[in-house]
This record gives sequence, C-alpha cells and structure tokens, in this order.
Amino acid sequence: MAEGWTSNEVADQLGMTRDGVNYHLREAKKALGTHNLTHTVATALRRKLI
Repeated sequence: MAEGWTSNEVADQLGMTRDGVNYHLREAKKALGTHNLTHTVATALRRKLI
C-alpha cells in the first residue's frame, strides 16, 4: 500500500484475497487509531513499522 499498490495487487503478491487484505488494513487502522489508508501508512512509516 505504501508503494501505491491496490488491494488487488497486494492480494496477488501475497496469495490472499482482496477481502483478506482489506480485513488486515481495517485491523491496522484500528490498532493505530487512524481513520483512512493514507493516515495509516503515514503513521506506520513514522513509527518505523513499515
């Protein structure tokens, strides 16, 4: 996602479904207390999680 990939592209790379990718993104947003994907990626980068 930080590279600008779509959920489908990430799913293909990881051998997952798009729904599986989106589930993990929702969980990451909850864990980081963010409200959208851009904020989630920015927070994860700032915290050196990715």
